[in-house]
Amino acid sequence: MDITTNTLSKGKITATIAMILSLSVYYVSTVGWHQLPFVFAVTFVALLIDGYWLNRLLNGFVIGYASSTKVGKDLDTYLNQSLRFKALYWLLKDELSVLFYALFAKHFKTPAASDRCFTYDKASNAKDMFWVVFIAQLPTLPFIHFMMDNIGHPLAAWLVTVLTLWSVFYYYAQIEAIRHRPIEVTDTHLLFRFGLSWSADIPLSDVVEIKALTPSDKFDHFSHFVSPMGSQKNVLMTFEQPIKFIGRYGFYKKRSHAVISVDAPQELIQVFTKIQNISM
Repeated sequence: MDITTNTLSKGKITATIAMILSLSVYYVSTVGWHQLPFVFAVTFVALLIDGYWLNRLLNGFVIGYASSTKVGKDLDTYLNQSLRFKALYWLLKDELSVLFYALFAKHFKTPAASDRCFTYDKASNAKDMFWVVFIAQLPTLPFIHFMMDNIGHPLAAWLVTVLTLWSVFYYYAQIEAIRHRPIEVTDTHLLFRFGLSWSADIPLSDVVEIKALTPSDKFDHFSHFVSPMGSQKNVLMTFEQPIKFIGRYGFYKKRSHAVISVDAPQELIQVFTKIQNISM
């Protein structure tokens, strides 16, 4: 795995210098130089947190799991152990996962293909969603920031800018998370994953029916769990009792039906049917 702290640090320092120079030119040209101390202070604090905590956290994962082929599971386990306090884990794990998948996941191997491991990166259309968000938001962001700053709302301008950049960052991380977090079938559970967005450990005994979705099948977001927007939804599942689908920040849905995306729906159905027949 070709990843080192020095290389990452140089990249961060270069990006930070470029950002500071760009901001300096922008604020001086708009006679807004009085905001520069605030921007520099925030940048300095962020670099301190990054250098003394995030890098150390990353190094621990890189050293301990350098050859991992199940990054999704190992990252969750590592963060749970490293953050120690359960409240801190639930507060930060989502954002740390976004940073990891966006910046570092590409240096790790994806899970090996098997007859019980199913990808959904093609069905998810994650790259298309990223480019839609990128093209829709970034070109207009400088104008929105300048307009809000110009009418006397600099803090609001920065809040909108940061949230917009983070949303683009998130959708980029989603591409890698989808590659590293496949759907898996064990002897007892279907481990549903959809990148950073959703997860559920579904007992096979609770699955009443699984079939390929047809145009005549009707579904909605109130009665069904539906794969996120932009996905090619191709498998319909019915459960004996409501299943808990867990999202970000502790948000969850309980549904008795699900419409999910997978690159090989027929293979998933065949494996599921085979396991059910064996257990009967």
